[in-house]
Amino acid sequence: MVKLMTFGLLLLLTLNSCQEEDEQATKPENTVSVAISKAEAICGTAELVWLQEIIEKAEEDRQNQAHQGNFMGRIYQGNYQNDYVIFVRMAMGSGGLYGYFYRCDGSQIDFSEDDPSEVETFLQGVEKNTPIYTNLPHD
Repeated sequence: MVKLMTFGLLLLLTLNSCQEEDEQATKPENTVSVAISKAEAICGTAELVWLQEIIEKAEEDRQNQAHQGNFMGRIYQGNYQNDYVIFVRMAMGSGGLYGYFYRCDGSQIDFSEDDPSEVETFLQGVEKNTPIYTNLPHD
């Protein structure tokens, strides 16, 4: 009986360990350097000072609400009109904007003159990507 209980406990621990490893493999890293490295690889440049500043503020917000929660959220990468795009899903003091879209050079993307159906398709798909950064506690 003791052997059966020991075997069951070991099996349960093994299965739990495998599940945690699977979850960790799909979670984005929550460090500035890892997120910047991912974005640099996507963009093909090491000139992402603008993104590093956003992520550093996000870390300050995560640690002590230094920016009143305005930099809490996720950062995704996507591809729009054959260009890599960084989607910052944070309010960043906007007063209610959904998020911000940037080109790799840090310039904001203005969708106002683009085909609405193309923009909608892009917006629906970008958050399906794994975030390159998040500071949300439940992620």
